[in-house]
Amino acid sequence: MKPTIQFLAQMGSDAMLQAADAINHAELPAHIKAMIQANDIEALKAELDVVSDIVCAFAPAEDDNEQSENEQEQNPSKSEIAACA
Repeated sequence: MKPTIQFLAQMGSDAMLQAADAINHAELPAHIKAMIQANDIEALKAELDVVSDIVCAFAPAEDDNEQSENEQEQNPSKSEIAACA
């Protein structure tokens, strides 16, 4: 599989490799060459086990003000301590 990916990368960067002769002379399995020549993208994806699904998730950030309010409730201020004494 690695030679196939390397050849496809070279083919994408070098227009001379896109000719049928270059594909025929490449050291690739016959079925891969046939897929490339037929422009069968779906078959190549299946053969190379390409996963094109990308998943992204976002989680809401916690608000800093809410945290400081919670901390103030849990930790009494010096004036509250003095008032209690």
